[in-house]
Amino acid sequence: MKGEGRISAAVVYRWLRGKSMEELLTLNHEFYTDDHRFWKEETGNGAASAARNKWNKIARQTSMAKKRHGDEPEKGEELLMTQISAAKSRRSYKEFLQKFSILQEELKCNPDEYDLNYYTYGLRLYKNMP
Repeated sequence: MKGEGRISAAVVYRWLRGKSMEELLTLNHEFYTDDHRFWKEETGNGAASAARNKWNKIARQTSMAKKRHGDEPEKGEELLMTQISAAKSRRSYKEFLQKFSILQEELKCNPDEYDLNYYTYGLRLYKNMP
């Protein structure tokens, strides 16, 4: 292939343009991937569905037990209820990450990481211009 050692989309495109239709179909067969459209749909009877149903049942039972205790919940139950309600949150991950984002980075010089050798080398090499 022309330009060996450097493979880019343009190099591959030029190489493919020189191939016959039969060679292209052979290559297509080599690089074909399964798109899963013929796979059976999950019917809901699988192990994942059973586990999900089990956890939903536990969550409902815990919620009912919490309501039965009335207005005197212990700290452990409060923590459990906040965890259960947090799991059902409809808030997006993007909104969650925006709490930690900042609008502009503040650049500061870190004296521990600053190396004067490069600074003085620049002053010598470029005649008093760091």
